[in-house]
Amino acid sequence: MQKVIKNIRFLNIVIMAVAVVVVFTSLAMINAKAAVDTTTYYLLSFDANNDFGTISGNQDNIQVQSGNSTKLPNCSYTKETINGPSVFLGWDTDKSTKEPAYKAGDNLTLTKNTVLYAIWDDVPAFKYVEYPDRYFSLEEALSGKITQEELLSTVIVYDNEDHLLINKTSAEVSATGSDEGVTIVGYDSNEFKSFTKSGAVSVKYQAKDSIGNINYLDIMVYIGDQNKKEQADTKVINKEYLNSEEYNEIDNSVKEQISAAFDNTVIETWEFSKEDIKNAKNWVENNGFAKTGEKDYSDFLNDFSECKK
Repeated sequence: MQKVIKNIRFLNIVIMAVAVVVVFTSLAMINAKAAVDTTTYYLLSFDANNDFGTISGNQDNIQVQSGNSTKLPNCSYTKETINGPSVFLGWDTDKSTKEPAYKAGDNLTLTKNTVLYAIWDDVPAFKYVEYPDRYFSLEEALSGKITQEELLSTVIVYDNEDHLLINKTSAEVSATGSDEGVTIVGYDSNEFKSFTKSGAVSVKYQAKDSIGNINYLDIMVYIGDQNKKEQADTKVINKEYLNSEEYNEIDNSVKEQISAAFDNTVIETWEFSKEDIKNAKNWVENNGFAKTGEKDYSDFLNDFSECKK
């Protein structure tokens, strides 16, 4: 009987010890759970910030514990506009800024969920009339009128960050020590002065912004053998034009006229005097000028019907 009582007492002691262990284990688990629940994390996400152009790539979000800092990553996005690839400048919480507060590699401590926007520098864009080619008489070429200043006078380049770029001659580039702005690549005045008959020269403009983004524009400078030609609104083409995308997009009736012109087939003859040309320009200013296919030209043709021969 005493042996049974001893066994029962021993069993009670074991049960009490197990109970104490369970209690302490439970308390430890509760404390651990409470510690996890009080830890705060913030989400750092990234936006490609594309107002226009084409964006490629993805950027992973980052979870950051409160009070800890994280190193900002390199930009995994790429952006390209019709003028060329854009340059990534950095990250900022203000999507409209041109001077980002953060660079890749900077440390950032979060106090809330945060979105960082990619800040870009876009390639400068040439702004010009539909046909930017230039026209000069042979006399003007030989007299030295086709200067850098003259060729730059009709070129306008706009940059989203720097706004209007300054036109510079090679002398001004040498004086400032910088080719930032709009310049002419490889200009040679003697090239124009050497003409003895009508011909053409290719001219390349360079537009460079403050970041170093560069855009190019190639035009043709046509030299005529007449004293003066009113050709500013003329599109000079050859038979290769018939295979171009521009030709495929124009109206069929215009295609027929262009094709007939190369076959030396006269469809209609119109003669405009200087006064007629002046009146035609005024008509366009008052009524607008639409590309072929957007609207017909019946009003114009009626108003100037006397010029048709």
